[in-house]
Amino acid sequence: MRKEYDLERLTVKRRGPLPGLSGIPEAPETEVNDRVQVTLTLDRDVTAFFEAQAQQSGARTFTTAVNQALRQYIAALHSCN
Repeated sequence: MRKEYDLERLTVKRRGPLPGLSGIPEAPETEVNDRVQVTLTLDRDVTAFFEAQAQQSGARTFTTAVNQALRQYIAALHSCN
């Protein structure tokens, strides 16, 4: 097996070159609620806090609790200006 491969010329049978290999691909967008998938590295205590918040508020996932907290932060910034 080679140590390095040229991914720019990589093709998939009957599909052509793979998209996004020439740089960092854009975050994939989903059709639900106009959301964008991102990857974050959070401290363990932060995720534990938001997991607890999600359970208390009935949110489906801790990411929903994080999203709600960020919306509150944005609203607070806009009300200060």
